Amino acid sequence: DESERARAADWFRRAAEAGDARAMHGLGVCHYRGIGVPCDPLEAYAWFCRAAASGLAVAVEARDRLARKLGPEGLASARRPVRRPAP
Repeated sequence: DESERARAADWFRRAAEAGDARAMHGLGVCHYRGIGVPCDPLEAYAWFCRAAASGLAVAVEARDRLARKLGPEGLASARRPVRRPAP
C-alpha cells in the first residue's frame, strides 16, 4: 500500500542522510520508480551519485545507466544539490 511505500522511502531518506550508501542507492531507486515518493529521475541521479561516491558498485552502475538515459541536457540539470526536506 502507498502509505507503507512512503514510510519505507522515509526510512531510506533518514539512513541516506546519515551517510548509509546502500540507503542512498535505495532512495535513488525509490525516486527513479516513484515508490513512496514522486517519480523524479533527477533526484534519483543525485542520490545515485552520492552512493557511488561512497564506492557502492551497484550505485555506480545505476548512476551510469541513468546518465545514459538522461543524456547531456538531462545531466546538466541533474548537477544540482540534493534537495533537503524543509525543517
